[in-house]
Amino acid sequence: MRTERLDRLCLLSVPLMLAACASPTAAITLECPSTLRVRQAVVSPPPSWRGVPSEVDHRLVSAGFSDGPAEERAFLKPVTSTTAKAIRTVTWRFETGGSDRIWLSCSYEATSASVAKLVEGRVSQCVVTYDEKPDRSVTVRQISCQ
Repeated sequence: MRTERLDRLCLLSVPLMLAACASPTAAITLECPSTLRVRQAVVSPPPSWRGVPSEVDHRLVSAGFSDGPAEERAFLKPVTSTTAKAIRTVTWRFETGGSDRIWLSCSYEATSASVAKLVEGRVSQCVVTYDEKPDRSVTVRQISCQ
Protein backbone atom coordinates (compact mmCIF):
# COMPACT_ATOMS: atom_id res chain seq x y z
CA MET A 1 0.00 0.00 0.00
CA ARG A 2 2.77 2.41 0.93
CA THR A 3 4.66 1.55 -2.28
CA GLU A 4 1.55 2.36 -4.36
CA ARG A 5 1.29 5.82 -2.77
CA LEU A 6 4.97 6.51 -3.45
CA ASP A 7 4.56 5.34 -7.06
CA ARG A 8 1.54 7.63 -7.54
CA LEU A 9 3.40 10.53 -5.92
CA CYS A 10 6.37 9.97 -8.22
CA LEU A 11 4.12 9.75 -11.28
CA LEU A 12 2.41 13.01 -10.34
CA SER A 13 5.73 14.74 -9.60
CA VAL A 14 7.47 13.87 -12.87
CA PRO A 15 5.29 16.07 -15.15
CA LEU A 16 5.67 19.01 -12.78
CA MET A 17 9.45 18.65 -12.68
CA LEU A 18 9.64 18.31 -16.46
CA ALA A 19 7.52 21.43 -16.94
CA ALA A 20 9.68 23.41 -14.53
CA CYS A 21 12.88 22.31 -16.25
CA ALA A 22 11.56 22.75 -19.80
CA SER A 23 10.27 26.30 -19.45
CA PRO A 24 13.23 28.71 -19.47
CA THR A 25 12.93 32.12 -17.90
CA ALA A 26 11.04 34.35 -20.26
CA ALA A 27 13.09 37.12 -21.85
CA ILE A 28 12.10 40.67 -21.02
CA THR A 29 12.63 43.45 -23.53
CA LEU A 30 13.93 46.77 -22.23
CA GLU A 31 14.05 50.12 -23.99
CA CYS A 32 16.16 53.22 -23.58
CA PRO A 33 14.66 56.57 -24.54
CA SER A 34 15.69 57.18 -28.18
CA THR A 35 16.73 60.76 -27.40
CA LEU A 36 17.64 62.68 -24.26
CA ARG A 37 17.19 66.44 -23.89
CA VAL A 38 20.21 67.84 -22.08
CA ARG A 39 20.61 71.34 -20.71
CA GLN A 40 24.21 72.53 -20.69
CA ALA A 41 25.50 75.56 -18.86
CA VAL A 42 28.92 77.13 -18.60
CA VAL A 43 30.11 76.76 -15.01
CA SER A 44 32.79 79.47 -15.00
CA PRO A 45 33.21 81.58 -18.10
CA PRO A 46 36.53 83.33 -18.64
CA PRO A 47 36.80 86.95 -17.51
CA SER A 48 34.77 89.32 -19.73
CA TRP A 49 32.83 86.41 -21.26
CA ARG A 50 29.25 85.29 -20.56
CA GLY A 51 28.12 81.71 -20.60
CA VAL A 52 25.28 80.88 -23.00
CA PRO A 53 23.25 77.85 -21.85
CA SER A 54 21.82 75.44 -24.40
CA GLU A 55 19.22 72.67 -24.59
CA VAL A 56 19.86 69.99 -27.16
CA ASP A 57 18.40 66.54 -27.92
CA HIS A 58 21.01 63.80 -28.03
CA ARG A 59 20.58 60.46 -29.84
CA LEU A 60 20.89 57.11 -28.04
CA VAL A 61 24.17 55.38 -28.95
CA SER A 62 24.73 52.61 -26.40
CA ALA A 63 23.42 50.65 -23.45
CA GLY A 64 25.23 48.91 -20.63
CA PHE A 65 24.69 47.41 -17.21
CA SER A 66 25.87 48.04 -13.67
CA ASP A 67 25.73 46.13 -10.41
CA GLY A 68 23.75 48.70 -8.44
CA PRO A 69 22.77 52.29 -9.29
CA ALA A 70 24.82 53.90 -12.06
CA GLU A 71 25.99 56.64 -9.67
CA GLU A 72 28.00 53.95 -7.85
CA ARG A 73 29.98 53.41 -11.09
CA ALA A 74 30.01 49.59 -10.75
CA PHE A 75 29.73 49.15 -14.52
CA LEU A 76 29.98 45.57 -15.73
CA LYS A 77 32.04 44.38 -18.67
CA PRO A 78 30.34 42.31 -21.34
CA VAL A 79 31.50 38.70 -21.71
CA THR A 80 31.16 38.65 -25.50
CA SER A 81 30.84 41.07 -28.39
CA THR A 82 30.40 39.74 -31.92
CA THR A 83 29.56 41.35 -35.25
CA ALA A 84 27.95 39.63 -38.22
CA LYS A 85 26.33 41.29 -41.24
CA ALA A 86 26.40 44.77 -39.67
CA ILE A 87 24.71 43.59 -36.46
CA ARG A 88 26.76 43.73 -33.27
CA THR A 89 25.63 41.54 -30.36
CA VAL A 90 26.98 42.29 -26.89
CA THR A 91 26.27 39.92 -23.99
CA TRP A 92 26.57 40.36 -20.22
CA ARG A 93 26.25 37.45 -17.78
CA PHE A 94 25.62 37.95 -14.09
CA GLU A 95 26.21 35.84 -10.99
CA THR A 96 24.90 32.28 -10.97
CA GLY A 97 21.21 32.30 -10.16
CA GLY A 98 20.84 35.86 -11.35
CA SER A 99 20.94 39.21 -9.65
CA ASP A 100 18.23 41.66 -8.63
CA ARG A 101 20.68 44.61 -8.49
CA ILE A 102 21.23 45.03 -12.23
CA TRP A 103 20.71 48.51 -13.64
CA LEU A 104 20.41 49.45 -17.32
CA SER A 105 22.33 52.59 -18.33
CA CYS A 106 21.62 54.44 -21.58
CA SER A 107 24.30 56.65 -23.15
CA TYR A 108 23.83 59.39 -25.72
CA GLU A 109 25.84 60.96 -28.52
CA ALA A 110 27.99 64.03 -27.80
CA THR A 111 27.20 64.24 -24.08
CA SER A 112 28.30 62.63 -20.84
CA ALA A 113 24.72 62.77 -19.53
CA SER A 114 22.96 59.42 -19.29
CA VAL A 115 19.88 57.82 -17.75
CA ALA A 116 19.61 54.58 -15.78
CA LYS A 117 16.94 52.39 -14.26
CA LEU A 118 16.70 49.19 -12.27
CA VAL A 119 16.01 46.07 -14.32
CA GLU A 120 12.93 44.56 -12.66
CA GLY A 121 13.25 41.02 -11.36
CA ARG A 122 16.16 38.61 -11.16
CA VAL A 123 18.24 38.38 -14.34
CA SER A 124 21.23 36.23 -15.23
CA GLN A 125 22.00 37.55 -18.71
CA CYS A 126 21.34 40.62 -20.86
CA VAL A 127 21.99 41.12 -24.58
CA VAL A 128 22.16 44.38 -26.53
CA THR A 129 22.07 44.27 -30.33
CA TYR A 130 23.16 47.20 -32.48
CA ASP A 131 22.80 48.04 -36.16
CA GLU A 132 26.15 49.26 -37.46
CA LYS A 133 25.83 51.75 -40.32
CA PRO A 134 28.32 52.35 -43.16
CA ASP A 135 29.05 55.83 -41.73
CA ARG A 136 30.24 54.05 -38.54
CA SER A 137 27.27 55.22 -36.48
CA VAL A 138 25.34 52.69 -34.44
CA THR A 139 21.71 52.29 -33.47
CA VAL A 140 20.49 50.25 -30.53
CA ARG A 141 18.23 47.63 -32.07
CA GLN A 142 17.15 45.62 -29.01
CA ILE A 143 17.87 45.14 -25.31
CA SER A 144 16.71 41.91 -23.67
CA CYS A 145 17.36 40.15 -20.38
CA GLN A 146 16.46 36.83 -18.86
